[in-house]
Amino acid sequence: MIRSVGALKNVWKIPDLRRKLLYTLMILFVFRVGAHIPAPFIDRGKLQGFLEDQRTAAGGSLFQVIDLFSGRAFSQMSIFALGIMPYISVSIILQLLAMVIPGCRSCSRKVPWVSARLIA
Repeated sequence: MIRSVGALKNVWKIPDLRRKLLYTLMILFVFRVGAHIPAPFIDRGKLQGFLEDQRTAAGGSLFQVIDLFSGRAFSQMSIFALGIMPYISVSIILQLLAMVIPGCRSCSRKVPWVSARLIA
């Protein structure tokens, strides 16, 4: 236990670690604040009614999974409701297209920065 406290004290002494830790904490703070800012033009009553209908139908739905991964930001329809899920979905789709469509496959092989730019 005492070693852990000493290690945490050392983090603040090393400038590079301190900068990275503060940056990470700042990004987490911005994301949590953004998760509570409601998206414009969304009727929260209708959204809650829709989500309740989805919960009762067939014992659950995809919306519950999205809400789980977004930290309940989807059910509140905040500006950060989708989080990183669109990026992951696009990445998977582009990888599948590169396997199926010969043009995409040859493009990603000939020009490596294209696939790195599209996927990463």
